[in-house]
Amino acid sequence: MYDWLLDRSFILTWASLIALFYIAMLAGSALYHTSPFGVREQVISFVREYYESRVPEGYLNPLVFFTVILINNSVVVVIATLLSITLLAPLLIMIANGLIVGFIISLSAEIGGVAGGGLSYLSIYLFIAPHGVIEIPAIALASSAFSIAFRRGLKTFLSSLPSILLLSLSMIFVAALVESTVTIILATIVARLTWMW
Repeated sequence: MYDWLLDRSFILTWASLIALFYIAMLAGSALYHTSPFGVREQVISFVREYYESRVPEGYLNPLVFFTVILINNSVVVVIATLLSITLLAPLLIMIANGLIVGFIISLSAEIGGVAGGGLSYLSIYLFIAPHGVIEIPAIALASSAFSIAFRRGLKTFLSSLPSILLLSLSMIFVAALVESTVTIILATIVARLTWMW
């Protein structure tokens, strides 16, 4: 059932998509620092509207926060899996996510510095890393499904889709659980330490 997981081309595709995300993240950070102010404001406005439309009021309630994260990321995984055969969708999903994360990291660091909030790159990393090390590989795993079609044929690709979805969604569940608990705890600790200083 999961023999495709050990396929060398699948593993290389998976690793390449994860690397692509991190390269895009660096590009997003560079884009933030080099883009004109007007462009920066438009991207910030787009990202804010996107997240505000998906995160209900009171989202800091861990159960609500968990549910919102789980639904949003599950939709991404399902789309990535089903559209992976197009080749373009997996690349766009990983690049777009990387660019947005890189942009937001630089924005958060600058706002923290300007507002005196003490948001260092280390603090931001602590917020992102615990769930990111599970979430990004899960999305890359779903996005790598196309390699099975090229290596083993369409029939094997179609028969592997349920197990790819099950594994990816299981990882997304764990990542959402970590993000809605560990991230909140870390944010609280960093906020208190910042306030004390």
